Amino acid sequence: MRELDFLWQSRSIAIVVAYFVCSVPAATFIASVLKHRDKSNKIISKKNRDRNEDAGGLYIGILERICILTLSLLGQYTAISFVIAAKSLARFKQLSEEAFAERYLIGTLLSVNIALLLGIFVNILFP
Repeated sequence: MRELDFLWQSRSIAIVVAYFVCSVPAATFIASVLKHRDKSNKIISKKNRDRNEDAGGLYIGILERICILTLSLLGQYTAISFVIAAKSLARFKQLSEEAFAERYLIGTLLSVNIALLLGIFVNILFP
């Protein structure tokens, strides 16, 4: 009986850690990968970017990862496609801009992979 209690507590801790990693640490990692650069490969300062766009993307990404992690933990892998489709529909017009489309695709793929892999690892290590 004690073994079951230990496994249940371990799974609970792993789930809390996974949700934490899906929030600010994952957002920080993705932001560092997607730093704005000009054609000479110099980093563009934050002053030249739209802060509302950055904040919106940050919160959308965190919510997206939380939804994907939750669906992954529940074993509902096909439902993850609806989360990605809803996000793509919301940004459909902006995808015609090449620079935005590249950032969007890289950011979305990183975000989905982080949340999905965390969910899979928790499910495998703590069934």
